[in-house]
Amino acid sequence: MLPRPSSLHADQGLVVEDQVGHSSSRVFIPGNGYSGFFYTLGWLRSLEEAHSSEEDFTYECYSGGCLALVAHLLNVELEVALDLAIGSRERLLAGDIARYEVVERFVDGLLDLAETHEVVTEDHCSTTVRQAKLDRNETRSLEWLSRMNIITSSWSYHHTYLLEKNVRRPSSTEDLKSLLLDTTFIPFLTGETFGRAKSNLVQHNDGALAVWFDNLIGRKSSSSGFVLRLPKTMLLWSNIFNMWLDRKTAVLIWNEGTTAFSRV
Repeated sequence: MLPRPSSLHADQGLVVEDQVGHSSSRVFIPGNGYSGFFYTLGWLRSLEEAHSSEEDFTYECYSGGCLALVAHLLNVELEVALDLAIGSRERLLAGDIARYEVVERFVDGLLDLAETHEVVTEDHCSTTVRQAKLDRNETRSLEWLSRMNIITSSWSYHHTYLLEKNVRRPSSTEDLKSLLLDTTFIPFLTGETFGRAKSNLVQHNDGALAVWFDNLIGRKSSSSGFVLRLPKTMLLWSNIFNMWLDRKTAVLIWNEGTTAFSRV
């Protein structure tokens, strides 16, 4: 049984907004950097274990929060997520990829997990099971994509404020990759330009910028339900921008996330 909304506090990593006309089955997941990825991965597991109808959740996310959400929806174990993250970093150190390619290699690793499935063939005397790949434009058997709403920052002179929040739902794993690269694109940090161009007039980058701007101008967010807030602990906040986060520290951060619901 989930705790009552009035008993929850932001510094516990969990907020439930009790708004009339909104369903608490909606989950809002911000970015929060490298440490936030592992905390979110644990937090989502805690949410699932505390709630009996996890399949009913719909999600709105941006930045690294979307990467953690994809890993969660694919049931990626912590060790596998660590291997993907550390593997991308080791390829950077080895000179196999450039700094701006690290996120894309991590995303590709996640999507490889999404696309691998078992194919069973039978004849009169035996059954064969083999691993196969889905076409990245395939939409069948990917119901989990319809539960994701990914926020990006859309920049255009045609927008009223130059910057607008853009919320899109992926239609395939190839579309998902494009959206993940959009929402994790931090100018000159994870991307080598200002944004990912969708046309000559529109560019997209990290969704955090649009969310921040909406708050600045007092535009009401439509998010309701469960809202992840990163607890104010030194371990988490000191590692938000630490791409060299070691395995032991990542596990400690993940463990903090897995206790988010048991603390309230």
